Amino acid sequence: MNKKGTERNIIALLFVLVLVVFSLAERDSRKLEKLYTTAQLLHKSSKASPEVAAELLPSKVSNK
Repeated sequence: MNKKGTERNIIALLFVLVLVVFSLAERDSRKLEKLYTTAQLLHKSSKASPEVAAELLPSKVSNK
């Protein structure tokens, strides 16, 4: 295989690698966003009803 063909293969491999990395990063950011939103809702609900928060987050409520 000549040099030009090797360079094209490397470029194609790097392009696919970048697509995979960005898709994994997007998936992880969605998970973190969902976790953050859930944590905020739990925090808001703990102010409204401490007994519900005690069931969901026992260590957080018992330390206060």
